[in-house]
Amino acid sequence: MIKQVPLKEMIYMFEFVPQAIVALPVDEIVKQFGWDVEKGHDDLDDYFGAAAWLDGVHPFTVMHYRGHPEDTSTIYLPFNIREAEKITHLINRIASELKLPAKKITWQRKDNPEL
Repeated sequence: MIKQVPLKEMIYMFEFVPQAIVALPVDEIVKQFGWDVEKGHDDLDDYFGAAAWLDGVHPFTVMHYRGHPEDTSTIYLPFNIREAEKITHLINRIASELKLPAKKITWQRKDNPEL
């Protein structure tokens, strides 16, 4: 189960790392849930996205930064989640909850675990 929370609040609470790229825009992913897409700016650039908790214990964000390829989104998990197996499991769960077709995940951490 997933529950949206304010993106700015989630970014303040955790340091996030990109763990998967999805060939869909953020708004297309989250509109089915009626979620708000927030805009903001950080040290890197302008972004927009949404944040949620998976099962009430796993925070994640779905974001798009200016300059990234159009019609893509990135799923971010907290920095402290480092094990490739756990990351893969969480990405699969998030993708399932968000109803993302597997073919739309164009990259995930297991493809380059050394990064």
